Amino acid sequence: CTPFFMPDDNFVKWLIKYAKGRVIVDVGCGSGYLCALIMKNGGKCIGIEPYFSMERKIFWMKHGYVFNVFADQAERSQVMEYPVDKMLFLFARPSHEGFVSRTINKLKEGAEILYITHSAQNTMIDLAGIKYKELKHEGTSKSNEFVLSIKK
Repeated sequence: CTPFFMPDDNFVKWLIKYAKGRVIVDVGCGSGYLCALIMKNGGKCIGIEPYFSMERKIFWMKHGYVFNVFADQAERSQVMEYPVDKMLFLFARPSHEGFVSRTINKLKEGAEILYITHSAQNTMIDLAGIKYKELKHEGTSKSNEFVLSIKK
C-alpha cells in the first residue's frame, strides 16, 4: 500500500511543533502512514478513514505503532464532536469532490485545519469559497507539497 503523501522527518517534526500539543487528526488517513510517522516522531495522532482495515491496524501494531483510527466517514465521525482547541485537523493530498469542504463545514468554530497538497487544481476543487493562508514549513516531501491553514 503506497501512501500518497510521503514527508521527510523534518516536515513531520515541523508539523508536530506546529500542533503545539494538540492531537493531529489525519482526516482520510488511508493506510495510516502519516499517523505512524507522527507517532514515530513523538506526536499525538488519530485517523479517520472509512476503509481502514484490521489488517492495516495489525501491521502497524507489529511495527510498534499504536494509534486510533475511526473507521467512519469524516463528516459523520464522532471526532467532529471533540473539543476543537485540543485538535489540529489535517487533510493530506485530498481531492474528493466535496468531502473536504463538507467536513470543514461540520467542524466547530475555532477549529484549525491544515490542507496539504501539491496541486493548485486540488485546492480549487476542495477549498472553493473557503479562506486560507499558505504556511511556511520546514522539511519537504516526495512531491513538494505546500501547506494551507484554514481557521474557522
